[in-house]
Amino acid sequence: GPTPTPGEGNTVRFNVADYGFDNQTALGTYTVDPITFAFDGGGNQNNPKYYSSGSAVRCYPKNTITISGKTITKIVLNTPSDYTNAIDLYCGSEKLDNFTWTGNSSEPVVLTFDVNKTSGQSRFVSIDVTFAE
Repeated sequence: GPTPTPGEGNTVRFNVADYGFDNQTALGTYTVDPITFAFDGGGNQNNPKYYSSGSAVRCYPKNTITISGKTITKIVLNTPSDYTNAIDLYCGSEKLDNFTWTGNSSEPVVLTFDVNKTSGQSRFVSIDVTFAE
């Protein structure tokens, strides 16, 4: 993973490949100490799911990722280079450029895939979270 520069805090990576998920596993809640990642359908019957084809998690409209545990300063969803993502990612009403959130939040950060879409998917292979000491 990226080495944080002094003053930027620490970075942890939720790396899908580390979990040995079976094909079509719906994701739940996982901790990469000290950060917790909670995946939810958000009202869509399809939760974020791991597919062995592409070795990535597929996310659908309304799906959410809640990231908590420390004061979070940056979140990056790393997406496969060979797949064009169809659904934008938001934090509140803010559309995130390049699936990257920056801020300073001691509260959980909730990322939501576009609630106005009815179909399509976006994929990630890992999530990097930078947090303050």
